[in-house]
Parts: sequence; structure tokens; C-alpha cells
Amino acid sequence: MDKASASSETGVPNNFLSLPRELRNLIYAYVLVDEEYIDLGTWIHHPLSPQLLRTNKTIHDEAAEVLYAYNRFNFTMSYPDDLLPSFLDQIGPGNSKHIRHIRIDFPKFQYLDPGDVTLTDQSVRILERLKDCCGNLRTLTTSCPVQITWSVGSTT
Repeated sequence: MDKASASSETGVPNNFLSLPRELRNLIYAYVLVDEEYIDLGTWIHHPLSPQLLRTNKTIHDEAAEVLYAYNRFNFTMSYPDDLLPSFLDQIGPGNSKHIRHIRIDFPKFQYLDPGDVTLTDQSVRILERLKDCCGNLRTLTTSCPVQITWSVGSTT
């Protein structure tokens, strides 16, 4: 009796792809999802196993969906404004559509006066890019790196 017929007779899956998709997703999450934000500058220090994506096309497609949907990506502080667009270009539209959680330093203002709040062109482009590429985005965590002081006139 060969291995293939033995496993089919016992009802035990004979390879990874014969496991139910829900179980495969749990395995992908175990090796590809971090509880903390993924800071792209320290990506290599995360205990993730993205080499799994190189196994074959089916596993790549399934695992990439888990990788991008369930991790939270950090684009704050020490990064140039073009890091997020570059990241989206690099992973492509097939993967960026799965992204659900991003943290960015945003927005940057051109004008920040009462009655005249205007974002910089770069901030507008980033918002447009997120809208176009990340259709499943659930949380966009932002920080406003300016202190806003409003003065209110006296009503005496």
C-alpha cells in the first residue's frame, strides 16, 4: 500500500493543501501575524516567517491574504512621506486590497488657521492612494504632529 492510498483510506489529509482552508488560515496566522504593529524599518526583527509565501502560488495567495489582512502596519515617525506609496507599489494591488490596519503620521497641513485648514498636496495624495489601493481598510490610526492652540476672544 502506498502513502497516497493509505492516507485517503484513513481520512487523514495527505498534504497541506488538503487541509480545510480554515485550518490553513490558522497556521498562516501563527507564522505570519504579529500582535504588535509591524514597523517596516524593523521588519526583519519580527518573529514572522514570510518565506512561507514562496512555497507555491496557492499557498502564496492564501497566506498573503492573512499576512496583509491581520497585521497592523506602522508608517510613522522616521520614514519619508513616500514610504507608504512605495510599500503599496511593492506589494501590488492584489495584496494591498487585503490591508485592514495602518498607522501613519498624518496629516501634514499647508494651512492650519481657524476657518482655513488645508492639507498638503502629499497628504491628499496619500489619502487618495489609500482609498484606491486599500479597499478593505478598517482602521487608519493617525497622529497629528502639531500642537493646535485656539484663542477664543473675550466676551465681556
